[in-house]
Amino acid sequence: MKKKTKILALSLALTALITQPIMAAAGNHKIQALKLNPFDNKKNDAMVVANGIKNNASGYTYSITNKTTGVTSNDFYTNSSYIKYWAGEGTYQGALWGKTSGNARIDISSQKPVWAGGNLEFVFLAVCNQLNGSQGIKPRQIYAKAMRGDKGVRVISGYHDNAPSQADAVIAEKFIEYAKTGESVKSSWILANEYYKNDDNVGGYNARNYCVLTHSGNVQYSRFEGFPGGTYTRPGSSSTTILRFSSANPGGATELSSSELAEIEVPNYALKGTKRDINVSSTNVIEGGENSKISAVIDEIGDTPISTSGELLVETGLNWLENNTTGIERSTIEKQNAEITPIVMSEIDEYGNESQEQVVAYAVNYPNKFDGISIEGEGFDVIVDSEGMIAANIKWSDFNKVSNPERSSPVTYKQALQILGFENQMKRSDVNAMDATISFMYDENDDIYYPTWIFRDEDSSYFINCLTGDVN
Repeated sequence: MKKKTKILALSLALTALITQPIMAAAGNHKIQALKLNPFDNKKNDAMVVANGIKNNASGYTYSITNKTTGVTSNDFYTNSSYIKYWAGEGTYQGALWGKTSGNARIDISSQKPVWAGGNLEFVFLAVCNQLNGSQGIKPRQIYAKAMRGDKGVRVISGYHDNAPSQADAVIAEKFIEYAKTGESVKSSWILANEYYKNDDNVGGYNARNYCVLTHSGNVQYSRFEGFPGGTYTRPGSSSTTILRFSSANPGGATELSSSELAEIEVPNYALKGTKRDINVSSTNVIEGGENSKISAVIDEIGDTPISTSGELLVETGLNWLENNTTGIERSTIEKQNAEITPIVMSEIDEYGNESQEQVVAYAVNYPNKFDGISIEGEGFDVIVDSEGMIAANIKWSDFNKVSNPERSSPVTYKQALQILGFENQMKRSDVNAMDATISFMYDENDDIYYPTWIFRDEDSSYFINCLTGDVN
């Protein structure tokens, strides 16, 4: 019973009769908002989620407000709050800590969490590596065990590899937007990360490493109490099968080799974009800001294996575009090559064994490109499962070249390596080992898109403007 069409139809009909917004009723639920890292120049993702929940349903309170120092091990292991949001650092070995001083260091390999049996129903781990199941101590299996038992945890949301720390606040905001439509916590976390995974304007690349653990059955479609849609019966001691949802190919397309990158003809121009006036007619349309995609939330991501061919997937998305949007032509989208990524599910049994992955949905991404180079944050994306369309995002602009007044020639790949090593005092071997690509990235100060070299290692992303040589 994953479909929520009837619930949404009733909700929309009631909404049409109401002129003033109301707060949905909820119980007396506490939210832990734990941010163990500094968040200079951006919002605190823990508080974005806490405020997003509290402001959209009655009966929610904070047990810890904006706490960045003095976080103890008890704050991690306690199961007294309804929602726990933990943002910090983490490793495959099960260690968690924060860059802000005065916080406890947690080691789940020596003290395993036991979260069932209390008030805790939803956990967010905005932390690198904590839901990894193939390296180190395989912490994913430890967290799966922590969910089981009488009064079990419904959902744990996080990352199985590097987390998108630069984008954590905007992902948190998008998560709340999806949850407000009646989408489940599981699906909202997946959709919010899929939304930003191809947008390095906000540092969203590692969003593709999302992972969700939840119980099998209808409980996987649980919403926060007081939000639209069903919450379903809380899992008890008989619920032992945990489902894991993640992207099957988190690295995306094959990375180009150094020799291939060196041969790229770097654009000696920037781009000026004219955003298309696109309108979407669908259930639960989320309007984007000036530089954001418009989203349509249609249904839940289910757990039924899908065997649809790539050709049919592409056709499903293009047909939806043709029938539900204005301001963009199907022929414009078709000019770009679709990038298809499986979303997979695996079962984790009570002994920690994981079953073979099964594809339950596909993400189909059409990046907007200019002269073969992607434009960050631009494109048309759909998610399709065994029953059809789940969600869609679109932002599309038309671009014109802007001449390069800064340099007589753009920064080459070799020059970019030298600049990056010099600016960050890196060894040549360290720089050469980093993944690299080139994209047009938006500069809000100039309101144009610059060709930019993007370098990534395990912890950070670095951006070198090809026309100015500036490093960010």
